[in-house]
Amino acid sequence: MRLCGSSLIALLSATALFVLAAPLLRAADEADPVATVARLNSSFPPERLDPAEWQIKERVLGSQRQMDFKPVVAEAIVRVKDTYYIAERGSPRWLVGNRTVEKSGPTKQIRCIQAFDNLDRLIKASQFADLPKPPEGFTLRAIATLPVNPSRLASDGRGKVLYALCERGDVWRIEPESGAQRQLLQPSDYIDPKLGDSTTMGMTLDKQNRLYIITNQQDSDARPRMNRVTIWRTTKVVDGDPADPQPWLRATYPWGIGPFNHGVGHIATGPDGMLYVSSGSRTDGNEQGSDDRYWKGGEHELTACIWRLDPNAAEPKIEIYARGLRNPYGFCWDPSGRMLATDNGPDADPPEELNVIERGKHYGFPFKFSDWPNKPYPYTPNPPNGQEFTLPVANLGPAAGGSEEKPLYTFDPHSSPSGIVYLGDDFPPPYRGGFFVTRFGNLLKRPKDVGFDLLHIKLEQNTKGEFVAHTMRVLFPVARPVDVHLSGKGRVYICEYARQIENGGFVEMLPGRILELAVKP
Repeated sequence: MRLCGSSLIALLSATALFVLAAPLLRAADEADPVATVARLNSSFPPERLDPAEWQIKERVLGSQRQMDFKPVVAEAIVRVKDTYYIAERGSPRWLVGNRTVEKSGPTKQIRCIQAFDNLDRLIKASQFADLPKPPEGFTLRAIATLPVNPSRLASDGRGKVLYALCERGDVWRIEPESGAQRQLLQPSDYIDPKLGDSTTMGMTLDKQNRLYIITNQQDSDARPRMNRVTIWRTTKVVDGDPADPQPWLRATYPWGIGPFNHGVGHIATGPDGMLYVSSGSRTDGNEQGSDDRYWKGGEHELTACIWRLDPNAAEPKIEIYARGLRNPYGFCWDPSGRMLATDNGPDADPPEELNVIERGKHYGFPFKFSDWPNKPYPYTPNPPNGQEFTLPVANLGPAAGGSEEKPLYTFDPHSSPSGIVYLGDDFPPPYRGGFFVTRFGNLLKRPKDVGFDLLHIKLEQNTKGEFVAHTMRVLFPVARPVDVHLSGKGRVYICEYARQIENGGFVEMLPGRILELAVKP
């Protein structure tokens, strides 16, 4: 069935509010779309764009699962803040994407990474699931819905203001108590589009009220394609908020094989006052690939590791603090200064990892995965002579795949552990001295979904001096939780990247929200 004016009105209502029922979405056949949304009191009013002025491209995966784009002809384009909704001409499909600027050619371009077979699928995907029941002694509420997929949270720890980083580089200021939110930074405020499309996955706020933001930009004109990494640092404070980000560190390495450019992500200040930065792998397991546009040298000296940087340096040098970490998406420290990092595994099925990180140690990748004695792939390289590896924490369960009888090192395969925080005296005794860990959930199709939850972990050392974890599930289901952050007394903020509470693959991930899990007074 062809999309016409009534379908466009329906989409405008759906994308502006994200919560309306399908019958209401289809009701406004003849009303002006802007007026319709205004009557619905949307926080993000829609704007109808002229398709003739825009070039649309849809993401497709090649034979190596590398990212490519094909052109799409639009019948209608609707902009809701920084997200664009496209009705495809001659098809019932709707696509969702973001604006991009190429180095050459038209400046009005939209790249779509999500596609829906029809309007009903889009409407269904736009609904948020009911919140799960919080654990005893806690409350749970949603405090903000974002127009672009969020990737990280930061604050000064006092609980008055949160900063939410979105994957395209915009930063939102959120007041948890009132739910008030406003856009603090737009990508165009600081990111150079000439370096390529940006993915932003790292942000922190230091004691000087400086915001650090990490961008990864694919330079598709270079051969091989390159990842242009920039760590930005704000240089001003305007009305109490950080402002004017400027480049502080730049680094470059070859873009990843297939979909495996995990990029440079999490950044946080350690107990020693130094900055620590996660740099994920550019491969699944050190494969070469067969696409001549991409480097075939496996991992790079700047990837699959954790960096250490001096925040007082005008031109910081990268120290490799630890190696062998495929995608250490989150890390934190306990009061003793011990560093814990989550780590995502490969397409093969070894467990995901929780590692106790120590300077100079190697955690296996790409030579060893979890506690597996055998290589997962024919191309898995042999380790260097004399290289020692540190095993991940053993999970004794009862959650996340572990048990007392058969420990798992550490989480269910493909559950995608993400953020991690240490819980201090602000939390009830059963939680105090442990960690909360979010798990994004599986992206590969499996008989049973894993992740989509918040875990509580208590660590101890056994008689051999090895770290073991007692793991409990605290919240389930949670929609693609990508980060967790402490701010204020007994309050934890969970960043839901999208709205999925079950695996839908690489599509149908409409922007998520921020949840507050708080200890009852």
